[in-house]
Amino acid sequence: MLSDTRGVLAAHAPSLILVAENEENHRFILRRVFRTVGLDVRLRFVNDGQEMLDYLEHAGAYAADGAAPWPDLVLIDLHMPRLDGLGALKAMRRSDQLRTLPVIIFSSSDQPHHVDQAYESGANAYLVKVGDFDQLVSHLRGMVEFWLQAARLPRQPEGRPDPIPDQRPGETDA
Repeated sequence: MLSDTRGVLAAHAPSLILVAENEENHRFILRRVFRTVGLDVRLRFVNDGQEMLDYLEHAGAYAADGAAPWPDLVLIDLHMPRLDGLGALKAMRRSDQLRTLPVIIFSSSDQPHHVDQAYESGANAYLVKVGDFDQLVSHLRGMVEFWLQAARLPRQPEGRPDPIPDQRPGETDA
């Protein structure tokens, strides 16, 4: 069963992006980019694909009520410990509750076979972690404007809490 409260709360609560990224320097850059972008977005970080699935399924450390607000969008790095990005994406696409959640692969690899594998596994988009800060800001601003402002997103599963509107744009939990 799906809840129809997402559209009502979206106007009041910042959007939440769940980021599966194990590299601290990449997390730092993402935080900085989202502060620069200035859009009403919160980032929530997990270390790998397994932790991301635990978060989305309210398992393990995320089993308590309110521990894992439903994200509007998921960014996944390809190369992570325990469970890599493709493995996590494939698991999401097999799940009835997770298969419609928008997922962007965000990787330093621009290899065509990685791009192909991501789309074949169910990615909604593939962004390369470019080295130029201004270009990265532009790419991520475009991603947020499309996915979190222009696109209509699927409703969240019933019983999942909406993002908590208690932080300023670009602030993070990790």
